[in-house]
Amino acid sequence: MREILGRRRRLGRKGGSARLDAALTCATEWQWPVLPGAGLRGDGDRTRRCACPDPECAVPGAHPFDPGLLAATTDARMVRWWWTNRPTAPVLLATGG
Repeated sequence: MREILGRRRRLGRKGGSARLDAALTCATEWQWPVLPGAGLRGDGDRTRRCACPDPECAVPGAHPFDPGLLAATTDARMVRWWWTNRPTAPVLLATGG
C-alpha cells in the first residue's frame, strides 16, 4: 500500500491528464491490461446517463465504450492514443480470466 500511495503523490505532471497517468501506471508499471470506459454524462434534468449510444443501458458507465473488452492492453502507445482522444474516459481494468 505504501508504494501505491507514494506513487500517487509523484503523478500529475504539468499538462498531463490524471486519468492518462493512472492508465499508463496500471498498464506499464503493473502490467494490468486497461481500456477506456464509457463513463457518464449529465443531462439537463440532473440525471446521469451512460455515455454509450444505448439509451436503455443496463450498466451506465460501467463497461467499455469502444473498443470492446478484448482490446485491453498494456501497450503505452495505445493507452496514450485512447486517452488523448477521450481524456475524460474512466480507466477500466480487464480482470476476467
